[in-house]
Amino acid sequence: NPMGVDSHGSHCMGTMAGFGNNGPGASSGVAGVVWQARVVALKWMDSSGWGTMAMTIEAILYANAMGVQITNNSWYYNPYSQAMKDAIDAGGAKGYLFMAAAGNFARDNDVTPFYPASYDCDNIITVAATDDNDDLAGFSQWGATSVDIAAPGVQIYSAAPGSNYAFMSGTSMACPHVAGVAALVWSYSPTIGGPAIKQAILNGADPLLNLNGLMTSGARLNAF
Repeated sequence: NPMGVDSHGSHCMGTMAGFGNNGPGASSGVAGVVWQARVVALKWMDSSGWGTMAMTIEAILYANAMGVQITNNSWYYNPYSQAMKDAIDAGGAKGYLFMAAAGNFARDNDVTPFYPASYDCDNIITVAATDDNDDLAGFSQWGATSVDIAAPGVQIYSAAPGSNYAFMSGTSMACPHVAGVAALVWSYSPTIGGPAIKQAILNGADPLLNLNGLMTSGARLNAF
C-alpha cells in the first residue's frame, strides 16, 4: 500500500506537482511547481519510519528500472553504503536526477557527511532550506562542497492526506521545489538530459551573500 501514514510524502508531492487552478487546491492557495507531471510513490518505510538499507536500495533500483527521471529524496539513511551509492550512480548513468534533502540537524555536511545527500554522485542535487527572508533556515544543514543549492523550506503550505493542506518546515520541503523545477525544465526541453538540467538549475539560481560559502552555488533556486 503506497499510502503514507503521515503527511510528509503528500506534502512533498504537492509542492512538486500539485495541480493549479483545480478548485480545492486553488482556493487554498496551493499549486505545485510543475502542474502536469506523472508521479510515482515509492514506499519502503513502515508506519514508524523504519526501513532497512536493502529496502532503500531496492526502491532506488526500482525507480531506475521504471524510468523515473527525477526522484525526490526527502529522507536520510546513515551510515555510508557503497551499494546505495552504486544504485544512485546507476540512475545517473541513465541521465536521471536524484534530489536529496541536506538534513535538519543544523550542521556542516562537509565535516559530518549525511546520506544520501553526501554521496559523491554527479546526478545528485543536495538542497538546503531558506526562509522567507532568503536566510538559511536555522535547522538547515549546509556544506561549502557537499550542498549544492537552497530552496524555500520554512512554513511551506502544501497538500496533506484526506484533501487537506498543512504548513511544514524542513529541507524535506525545500528538496521538492528543486525536483519540481527539474521536471518543469524537462517538460520544456525533453531531450536535454539530467546533467544539463542540473547545470541549468545551479547556473540559474540567485546568488545571495548570506549563502556564499555555505553551498557550491551560494544561491537560492530560481525557476524562471
